[in-house]
Amino acid sequence: GIPVGELSPLAAVDIDEIQERRAEFEKAGYQAIREGKVAALLLAGGMGTRLGLDKPKGELNVGVHRTLYLFECLINNLMDVTKVAGTTIPLYIMTSEKNNEATVNFLREKKFFGYNEEYVTFFTQEMAPAVDYNGKIFLETKSRMATSPNGNGGWFSSMLRCDVVKIAKEAGIEWLNTFAVDNVLQRIADPVFVGATINSGCTVGAKVVKKNAPDERVGVICLKDNHPSIVEYYELTDELMNAKNEKGEPEYYFGVI
Repeated sequence: GIPVGELSPLAAVDIDEIQERRAEFEKAGYQAIREGKVAALLLAGGMGTRLGLDKPKGELNVGVHRTLYLFECLINNLMDVTKVAGTTIPLYIMTSEKNNEATVNFLREKKFFGYNEEYVTFFTQEMAPAVDYNGKIFLETKSRMATSPNGNGGWFSSMLRCDVVKIAKEAGIEWLNTFAVDNVLQRIADPVFVGATINSGCTVGAKVVKKNAPDERVGVICLKDNHPSIVEYYELTDELMNAKNEKGEPEYYFGVI
């Protein structure tokens, strides 16, 4: 396999502790939201190609008995929080060269599904050259190399390049809740999560889900050379996959959402 750095487990606040300290976390989260320190960042650079949709992925209708677009569902989830907080939070939307125009037009046409447009800022994701497994660059035409969006991990460099970091700092934003377009169950700017991250004294937090089995094919959050990192399931050796902690639970338990 691929050689990886030295891996070690990374602890998390588990459900029991969250339930116990829920009121404390929620209070801290809502306070930061009401003080205008929290923004939401939607990663929406992808097309719905793999889902059979030749449009931005957020335009996929996931409704069963009525029309419900992915974008609409996420904005509803965000408004669950802003309604209780009594304040609107900035929403930054990362699109890509391939879908920016379509995304902006769609959301404007739908009046942002009730979200205040003044709080929405679009920026485009940086493009990276498309290469084959040997590092050979693909060409789109004889004189133009093929490019594709540089992955969700490129959101910060893309934000910097488009001056959105500056906009956020000037607005007094201290915390960004970053989320992907295709997870409809997520609670965006979840006050409990925001508060838990702030109260922990950490500079960054991540929500995780427990793996349902040691060999479940999902990346895990752990430490790699003492830095928090996401290690893909195919990088874990059998020994690491089956390692247990003092509670008898798997050490590499926390799957990345």
